[in-house]
Amino acid sequence: MAREGITNLVCTMNTNPTDLLRVAYRAAGRIVRNPVIAEEAAERAVHRLTLCILAGRAPTTPEAWIRTAAKRSACEILRNGWSRTLALDDSHEMPDEDRTRHAALREELCEAVRPALTKRQREVLEAALSRRTTKDAADACAMQPRDFRRFLGAITRRARDQFDLSATPVPQSLRCWPRPPHAG
Repeated sequence: MAREGITNLVCTMNTNPTDLLRVAYRAAGRIVRNPVIAEEAAERAVHRLTLCILAGRAPTTPEAWIRTAAKRSACEILRNGWSRTLALDDSHEMPDEDRTRHAALREELCEAVRPALTKRQREVLEAALSRRTTKDAADACAMQPRDFRRFLGAITRRARDQFDLSATPVPQSLRCWPRPPHAG
């Protein structure tokens, strides 16, 4: 029995595991558009494939299987909030003076942007600043997370216009989602 599982592992893994990891990374990257989360989803997918093979349920087409598993892993990561960061107020390593400086700066920026926002956008901004995850903030506004993210994009564009930052490039390391074209 154990010998059969090893034979299946060798027969099924005729594709290089490194190649399968690359396939999984590309598939997950199309879903999340964030290299760190895509890498995590790809590793989870390869782990699941290995577990299936060791259990004797080897897929007939490992590349297609790994693509599907990577996409599902990426969606799972987005759903469960694994990739969410803590709000500035929840940061325990930050000294008190830095925390108050950040809170004051955040309030100053919010006050400067608020006149340019609609009432609904102000509600979305407040929810985004007071909740830990996008899903929680969207629920607080009775919105779907997709719509909530669209509102955040509109708020960001308004803030950039308000502070005349439309020509300022955003560093590649800070871009998770492609920036929508600027209407203007």
